[in-house]
Amino acid sequence: MTEENKTNNETTIEGESSLMEALAKRDSLKMLSEKLRTVRDAAQINNSGDTNLKTTIDIKKLQAEMDQTARAFREIDSKIQEINWLTELKE
Repeated sequence: MTEENKTNNETTIEGESSLMEALAKRDSLKMLSEKLRTVRDAAQINNSGDTNLKTTIDIKKLQAEMDQTARAFREIDSKIQEINWLTELKE
């Protein structure tokens, strides 16, 4: 096991059980954010074009979900950055 993996597995982070899990959560939030953005963009294009093509997606609700996801990403990313500065690699 590399020093980075050992450190990530053995380091705890507030609100998460390990730094490794926090990193995985951050990655999944990033992917979710990208998917939500893609859906929103497609919905906006459909709403602005042909009157026969209207989306059934509530864009305001979708935007609120995007905002919540972005906030969660920033919060966990801040925790990860802080722990990275404060943690020494474990051998």
